[in-house]
Amino acid sequence: MLTIRDEDELLTAVHDGLFERPLWGGFLEQLRLRVRATGATLLLRLSEEPGDVLIGQATGLSPAVLIDLLPPRRSGETASLPALREGRVYALAELVDFLVPGKSASELEKSGIPGLRDLRIVRITEAEGSQALLAVAHDSHPLSAADGAILGRMATHFRRALRNYAAMTRLDRRNGIAEDLLNRTDLCWFRLDHQGRVLDHSAGADAALMPNMAVQISRDGRLRLASAKTDTALREGLNTVSAGRQSAVPVDMGQGVLPDMLLIRPKEADDSDTVIAYIRTGSVTHDRSTQLAQRFGLLPSEARLAMELATGATIAQAAETLSLTIETARNYSKKIYAKTGVSGQAQLVHAILNSTAWLS
Repeated sequence: MLTIRDEDELLTAVHDGLFERPLWGGFLEQLRLRVRATGATLLLRLSEEPGDVLIGQATGLSPAVLIDLLPPRRSGETASLPALREGRVYALAELVDFLVPGKSASELEKSGIPGLRDLRIVRITEAEGSQALLAVAHDSHPLSAADGAILGRMATHFRRALRNYAAMTRLDRRNGIAEDLLNRTDLCWFRLDHQGRVLDHSAGADAALMPNMAVQISRDGRLRLASAKTDTALREGLNTVSAGRQSAVPVDMGQGVLPDMLLIRPKEADDSDTVIAYIRTGSVTHDRSTQLAQRFGLLPSEARLAMELATGATIAQAAETLSLTIETARNYSKKIYAKTGVSGQAQLVHAILNSTAWLS
């Protein structure tokens, strides 16, 4: 009999399992102990992910057999085994016809199959199409109807947990794509309160916090800029955006021709205290210039100059940054324009921004 305490512990494990590694490992162990099984297995198939995930201890059925118990991923594909009806708990004897061809239910009841005496299994499907198989098994003793009832009860609650897991996985994937795009465009972000305390930041923000960068986090958790002048500009910008006087404020950290930081108030902010600071990290310039050289047939020195010109630097400014003479930079620029098929810096900027090198 499943007591209220038993059920509470199992339900807690169902919802905590989202944050465990392996997923639902604690839940499977608690379920196995509760029904006195020798194995508990969970097979996950998310609707938007290509692979299947098998978690837990052996139940006597191979992963291939468990996978075949789920409907095909695509319409038109033929299943090798009949799919289990969603939400219904099956016993091993009910699956004998296609799990153990040529063996009768009575024979199975007496001897089971190698490594498997009895089994309870249920297929779970959530609203967006993700599916799971939850199974418990014993290698030497039969399982009871009460054990099957427990599995059925857990399936009802696991359906919600599966939907949450599918949504979290989808969100993680989208965040990963967004993070990759930020990295490729040489940007990171910090979420700040109106006093500049860091509330959150992107995964790529570490590049902006390197010892040689002009951005640091102080002991009290505030974002700080290296010089007093730029740090004052940051504080003033935070006040301006927080007060709603401007929706965006650029902050020049003195590291290049373009503003190195942009402070904005996110559209979804429910109060005036939240500000997003987008910062150029300067960490991908080398990779971009390499890609640019390959894309347009430029020499490495020409590609580096082209990248500087693409940020809006004049030839004199780019020459100083790259330790070139102005005459050398002018000669390089003529070769760059010829190889890229443009007639001036404005067209060069357009060509580079529209090339794959900018997102490499």
